[in-house]
Amino acid sequence: DQMVSISNKMHGTSFVVGNVKVKKKLSWWENLLKKVTSITDETYDIIWASRTVVKNKFVNSEVTGGYYGYDLWNDIAKKLRGCIPEGITLYGEAVGQLPSGKWIQPGYDYGTKPTQFETYIYRITFTNPEGNVFEFSWPQIQEFCRKYDLKMVQTFYYGLLKDYAPQIPTGTHWHENFLGKLEKDFMLDRDCPLCSTGVPEEGVVIRPEKLYS
Repeated sequence: DQMVSISNKMHGTSFVVGNVKVKKKLSWWENLLKKVTSITDETYDIIWASRTVVKNKFVNSEVTGGYYGYDLWNDIAKKLRGCIPEGITLYGEAVGQLPSGKWIQPGYDYGTKPTQFETYIYRITFTNPEGNVFEFSWPQIQEFCRKYDLKMVQTFYYGLLKDYAPQIPTGTHWHENFLGKLEKDFMLDRDCPLCSTGVPEEGVVIRPEKLYS
């Protein structure tokens, strides 16, 4: 009875770009006035990261090009920063090639041109001024991407999990039978239909709908 989305698992590298509250350096006189005025040491700014590492050099002074020897995430942040309102964080997958011609994931072009990459959004959150994080629903992610002309991962299904395969009885062994159907529908002897190189399909993502992270 869980409301879910089932979407394409793209084979690239993860990124996170958010317009979130950060600390700013105050001058000596701002520090003096902070206690008696509305001056604050917080502001909104763009922060970008891989799946596990913050890549902003002013936040993480030891950041390097990492696995690719090239700061892909900085380029992604430049591309996306103009369409991220305060409090919004975008999560996505970068696919294709680096400007050097090196593959992000060998052969997984997803229709990109040589030396170019594309970004696909699969999750969006809103963080309020108090630091509480709220998840966008799948239709809200779709609407946001349409508004800001962003690419989004391919949607295969949105609805109640049990309604994806109503022919499967919801009793004993339902989970195993359901996963078997997903494997048959999306994985067995299937090349990636979005790639031109004959690479195998990467998989699918089942995402439960929920408000809080």
